Amino acid sequence: MIDALLHLDGVSVTHGTCRLLDVPSLTIDAGQRVGVTGPIGAGKTTLLRAAAGLVDLSSGVVTMSGRHFHSGRAPGALEMRRRMAFVQQEPCLFATSVEENILAGLSYRGVKNAEGRKRCAAWLDRLGLGGLARRDAAHLSGGERRLVALARALVLEPVLLFLDEPTAHLDQAAAARVESLLREALPGSTTLVLATHDMAQAERLSSRVLQMESGKIHNAAPLPAAPYHPHN
Repeated sequence: MIDALLHLDGVSVTHGTCRLLDVPSLTIDAGQRVGVTGPIGAGKTTLLRAAAGLVDLSSGVVTMSGRHFHSGRAPGALEMRRRMAFVQQEPCLFATSVEENILAGLSYRGVKNAEGRKRCAAWLDRLGLGGLARRDAAHLSGGERRLVALARALVLEPVLLFLDEPTAHLDQAAAARVESLLREALPGSTTLVLATHDMAQAERLSSRVLQMESGKIHNAAPLPAAPYHPHN
């Protein structure tokens, strides 16, 4: 597994007597784009959270670059979590300005203020949020909050990026902008794992799709390259 960035071995997540996730084995290679799709309740979000070390595991182990990352109680090892970013379906923002929200993660990682503000401004402009830098995050719409959370993740330049329903609550133009950025502006070295109920979106943004149902992966076949059609 020389190219393996992430590996789940015998991973399960349970709640009471209900098994939410059951993954005997899953390997995600460095630089891969992986779409996770399936109906509501299929286990998509739980899979992402387990892989990111954000939920207690009932069994199994997650390794990253061949090193132990997560088993048992969450969270996973901090050193490795600092190489990741996770954008939740319902993101939580700090009670401060949009710019300060985005700069927060960079400050935790030791990025100097001038460099952080430069990177912040660049991603705000790419996402069409340049005019919102000084706005209080508490006054944003649902769609704007999602875009700010995405900018907060992308500015970190993570090795591994998890996105849970990345275009939920966005209008058509904003959704198309996000998809374009993920396809064209995301560095090739960044591994992307995204959950979406939209199979067409998974196929547009991924080279590999995992189809889930009842907490299990039923298909992990790679996809042929496809043209970009954001409005399909």
